[in-house]
Amino acid sequence: MDDYDSVLAAVIALKNNEISKFHQECKDKGNNKEEWPDTPVTSIDKIQHIWESVFPQRELIEDDSKFYAGLYKNGNFNKYSATEMSDGKRAVLYLAAQVLSVPKNKMLIIDEPEVHLHPSIMNRLWKELEKCREDCLFIYITHDLNFASDYVNAKKFGLKIMMESTGNLNR
Repeated sequence: MDDYDSVLAAVIALKNNEISKFHQECKDKGNNKEEWPDTPVTSIDKIQHIWESVFPQRELIEDDSKFYAGLYKNGNFNKYSATEMSDGKRAVLYLAAQVLSVPKNKMLIIDEPEVHLHPSIMNRLWKELEKCREDCLFIYITHDLNFASDYVNAKKFGLKIMMESTGNLNR
């Protein structure tokens, strides 16, 4: 996650592009006296939906190009910045931003989808990401048999590597 800030900046830029495109469509429709287009669901809206699916007790907001998490208590939003999040929460935000930033119709190879994620949220996260990116093919490389077994209809491949007594690999 060395590029954490860059990935978050990219998804904010993506949202700005989406809003700019919508603004132009509204201007064009207005000039032609046509009905305005529906408000688009932005990449940030999608990230917030994913976040709330994974962490239903927490909210994620984007304010002034910065992300905050927190919860409402007694009518106040007690927030903390993305840099203060736990490793798991940062991983969810990072992975969602990464997946949503990928161009359409790509193949995503996910190496160790379980890294920094508690098992109780891991499958929820990846299923939500797959729903948001139905145009993409997800390939997972994992050691977690529970994660793999949750994908009942998926094609699965196993690789067994053994070491010979000489220390050489035997495949």
